[in-house]
Amino acid sequence: QVVEANLLAQRFAKLCRAQQRAGGWWSVENPEGSYLWGLSFYASLAKMKGVHMFKGDQCFLGGIYQKPTGWMTNALWVDVVVGRCPGFPDHLPH
Repeated sequence: QVVEANLLAQRFAKLCRAQQRAGGWWSVENPEGSYLWGLSFYASLAKMKGVHMFKGDQCFLGGIYQKPTGWMTNALWVDVVVGRCPGFPDHLPH
């Protein structure tokens, strides 16, 4: 399962690169502390011109859990998801 998941992640990173070259928009969402962000193909994707990493909590977006999340993208308007936990209401255990 790990091998298949890594292959899928690598293929998606290649699609992001292709979309970037074609002038299109793309984004990747994953937990903020995910190992995905440390994979070489995502680390190199993050270094591309125009690529940004946004971080926020799901509760800021109305989720019932805090769940720190990262969004890697070349679409600057994704910054609307950036916000940290407002501290209320109390969260369900994660």
